[in-house]
Amino acid sequence: MLFELPGDTYNLKTGKKSKYPEKYNKNTGFRELLYFSLIILFSFFYTPAYALNLLQSWERAMKNDPVLARAQFEHNAVQEYKEQAFAALLPEITLEAEEKKTDYDVKSSDNQNLAKTNDKYNTTTYTLNLTQSVYHKEEWERYGQAQKEGIQAEIQLLDTTQDRMLQLGERYFEALNAEMSLQYTEAERDAVKKNRLLAQGKQDSGLGRKTDTLDAEARLADVEARLEEARHNVQQTRQSLMEIIGPYNEPLVGLKENIVLQAPQPEKIEDWLQSAYNGNLQAQIQRLQTEISKYELEIQKAGHYPSVDLLGQFTNQDQDGSVYEGASEIETTEVMLQLSVPIYQGGGVNSRVRQATEQFFAEKERQDEIFRTIERDLKVAFDGVHSAIRRVNYLEKGVAAQKQSVKAKQEGFRTGLYQGIILLDANRDLYFYLRNFSRARTDYLINTLRLARQSGSLNIDDLKKLNQLLQK
Repeated sequence: MLFELPGDTYNLKTGKKSKYPEKYNKNTGFRELLYFSLIILFSFFYTPAYALNLLQSWERAMKNDPVLARAQFEHNAVQEYKEQAFAALLPEITLEAEEKKTDYDVKSSDNQNLAKTNDKYNTTTYTLNLTQSVYHKEEWERYGQAQKEGIQAEIQLLDTTQDRMLQLGERYFEALNAEMSLQYTEAERDAVKKNRLLAQGKQDSGLGRKTDTLDAEARLADVEARLEEARHNVQQTRQSLMEIIGPYNEPLVGLKENIVLQAPQPEKIEDWLQSAYNGNLQAQIQRLQTEISKYELEIQKAGHYPSVDLLGQFTNQDQDGSVYEGASEIETTEVMLQLSVPIYQGGGVNSRVRQATEQFFAEKERQDEIFRTIERDLKVAFDGVHSAIRRVNYLEKGVAAQKQSVKAKQEGFRTGLYQGIILLDANRDLYFYLRNFSRARTDYLINTLRLARQSGSLNIDDLKKLNQLLQK
């Protein structure tokens, strides 16, 4: 159907009034919509050469993330505990040197053998001391504790790396989903603008209702508001990613249009739980923490035990004079085995033993708590992967059907079969499905990482697998 807008006509392409009449063809709008849709689709799946992918993000995190750097320093610091504990078991040797000048003046004396009543002389003394712990129960227990702490620090470093790897994946895909949501909202806004122009043109030509134009304007205001929220969400998620990788200005590499969503392997949740029980790093850390608290209990009990030390001393004293005339050089060697038995310390040892006992049982309860948390998080991630796969399949069908619905309703609106609000709702539902579709695919990827994290197997290979799902 052709119609000519009288007088000052409304140009459907520019959205402005023109003094020249324009012939409107119902096929023109469809061609414009098709052209516009191709542009939007191309923008969704086009990846600039400078875009940032997941592996590149992790490489930046390894260089810039203060949490990973702090974890490495803390790991190195804990390793020193072993050296310090072992040092307490080794002999302690000290060398002392003393140079003394003596100036004496005898005022009176009954000793007739004094050679002089006043004189000066120097005394040089060297002392070599050796102390070897023979038996100190607390030192041996502390050495065993330090070894466990060293192992725990190794696992803690791996755990922090896994945790940041998971957080990087979560924040990367959240930021990517926010960008996709923004693009879909922008596309919805442009579609509403097009509907408004179409409604305005029909109204100006006397073939449309004013309510269609008002509905389009109201819907446009709503989309603009949601667009502001989407922009804010993009900035928020980008800032969250920057906390790990540092500042970046590049766009993120998007997901491929068609990706294969695979169910977790193994298929049974029981196998995953067993893997998590043995491999989860948080569980391993807590097991070691329980053992460390057991060592602490033994250290405090050692306050009731005797201690034995071997002491040795060699002294060389050289005097170039004395009150009895004449120089001398004397060497002295002493060896002593010292036993110390604690008898009473005010009840402090008993109190520390009770404190360490309570702490030990608290760590055992904490161990059970950790296992329950792991089981919950693993089951949630396992179910999340399966749920996301089903959602993607359903929404993929929903999007395809809704695209056909929008096309039919757009044609119906042009011919006057449908009111404008029906077309507006159809467009709104389409982009709602598209956002949910993007969200479901993101949830699949994030839950895949969470499942690997809870089982203790998360590593760089998992990031490589997900990176292959991104556009080249």
